[in-house]
Amino acid sequence: MTIAKIEAGTLKANAEARVVSGLLLPFGEVGTTNLGKFSIAKGAITIPEDVEVLNANVQHDSESPVGRFLSAVETDSGIVASFSVGKNPEGDTLLAEIADGSRSKLSAEVKNIVLRAGVAVSGVLFGAAFVTEGAFPSAALMAADVGGEPVTTEEKFSDEYTDADGKTFLRQGTRKTVIDGDKTTITEVIELTEPKPDDAPENEETDVSATVPSTLQAGAPKPAEKIDANSLFAAVIAAKDSTDPSLLAALADIKYDSAGAPGLTVAQPAFVGELWAGRGFQRKVIPLLSSGTLTGLKFTGWRWNVKPEVGVWTGNKSELPTNTPTVTPYTGTAQRFAGAWDIAREYTDFNTPENAEFIASLTRAMVDSYAIKSDAYALAQILSSATTAVLGTGVPATVNPGIAKLVRGSLRVIAADATPSFALVAPDVYEQILWTPEQAGLKFLSQAMGLEEGQIESFKVVPHTGLAAGQALVGAKEAATALELGTTPIRVSAVDLAKGGYDEAVHGYIGVKIDLPGALQLVTNNA
Repeated sequence: MTIAKIEAGTLKANAEARVVSGLLLPFGEVGTTNLGKFSIAKGAITIPEDVEVLNANVQHDSESPVGRFLSAVETDSGIVASFSVGKNPEGDTLLAEIADGSRSKLSAEVKNIVLRAGVAVSGVLFGAAFVTEGAFPSAALMAADVGGEPVTTEEKFSDEYTDADGKTFLRQGTRKTVIDGDKTTITEVIELTEPKPDDAPENEETDVSATVPSTLQAGAPKPAEKIDANSLFAAVIAAKDSTDPSLLAALADIKYDSAGAPGLTVAQPAFVGELWAGRGFQRKVIPLLSSGTLTGLKFTGWRWNVKPEVGVWTGNKSELPTNTPTVTPYTGTAQRFAGAWDIAREYTDFNTPENAEFIASLTRAMVDSYAIKSDAYALAQILSSATTAVLGTGVPATVNPGIAKLVRGSLRVIAADATPSFALVAPDVYEQILWTPEQAGLKFLSQAMGLEEGQIESFKVVPHTGLAAGQALVGAKEAATALELGTTPIRVSAVDLAKGGYDEAVHGYIGVKIDLPGALQLVTNNA
């Protein structure tokens, strides 16, 4: 497993709330990490679904955890994160070091990282560290400079060398390689030695006299030995182990995957199964609303137009105050979603692990598709029913614009006799909120809404790409109700006898009942 330790942005801390936030991982900048120099592309790093299980330590010491993640969100600038610091002496020390500037940097811990052409294209975030130094060029620094001593390697080699006059020498050499950062230096020292003459030179005269055989048969050549397969393979192995260049040159090459090579036919590609395509979809909108059971395609109800109202009564047998209550009918129709596929029966007849994996993945994708479409439908319904108004004037200059929109929206929900419980915000607004110094925004929001202590914990701020830039939708959970069947989506299977297959289909129904439109407030930028 390849693990990268990547130092990042300047820390901001609230000692009272023990919350630390900052830019954890910037995009598009080249930095020096423990794996070398590279940049990180947006979308390359996977953020776990539940980041609150991730720990943060000091200086990448896994045995010194001092906090845990509260949030980690991908923005255009990079991954922005916030942390809860432990209520212990180690946590106190960390907050003090952040306050005096001696430990003011963040460092991401990323596993399974893949680098291509100097760019990280994939990896999984699994932790963070509070560090002292960074080495990225941006204002929000990232990536500690790993530096280090030069790396030196040395190797020796020897062979025969023949000069232009045909004279052969024994050539011996030493090659020294020094790698110092981006600089590589190679130094070679070569020594030529003339070999000693043999005891019996090749051109020395020899006795060529011989005895003539008495018969022709005596001089017949010896029959060639038969070579079986074992002998052949033994010769190949001996040739492989031998240093004799002439023997190695006499062997024919059997290549693997070049043109015409046997490997192209006999080697089978490795099956790796389904490629990871991102985490499964998790609904963002529907969990923020009230829920109910859908019992029919159409649903009806009513809401008060004029409520009963009491008045001051003078007594003494005078007439009692009264008014005329009225109601307004409400009707709605559930939205239908469906999809069907005719699948060849070979996928089930040949019950291989590969086919089973494909069918299981197909089913998950069907369910995910319904979850995506139904959540988007719910967002469209509450947006169309919300009251839209600009932020307005009177916002203190020291208040973050994102926090200001939450406050204005919350006050408008409170004016509709409801308690705000959530805010769906555009990504740029969410980034503004995360950059609020020392988390003062949540304290300001709590005071502005007049909530009791602890109630702010249940107020959820959720980023959503379905909102236009600068928008924040603040609402109460009771303002709208999502209505669905008890088991949604419904999966239907049928055999296709005529075509030799089987059909798979999913059906889903969702209705969104708007109970109190005034408790849905969409705040936009000032014109």
